[in-house]
Amino acid sequence: MIGTTFANRYEIIAKLGEGVNDVWKAQDTHQRQLVALKTFRPGSSTILVYGEATILTALEGEHVLRVYNADTFDDIPYIAARIAQMGSAEGFRKANP
Repeated sequence: MIGTTFANRYEIIAKLGEGVNDVWKAQDTHQRQLVALKTFRPGSSTILVYGEATILTALEGEHVLRVYNADTFDDIPYIAARIAQMGSAEGFRKANP
């Protein structure tokens, strides 16, 4: 997926993480900013995806990533958010057992 454009908007630059869902570093060509693009498995429940985006949008704090967009493209739900500057939750857990 690196080097492609997702949802006619996000130019994929690098993979930031993988697991149940994948997270990509992408350039949002509409907002002209770097984002963390979390893509869910095709056919994932949009109710759960949009619910996650709604909860994150309602939360405030220095450790909560700002959500810029949540949508579905080609049956793949996604959330675009600010990129974590301090690393990932997985990296934090490994450093703080």
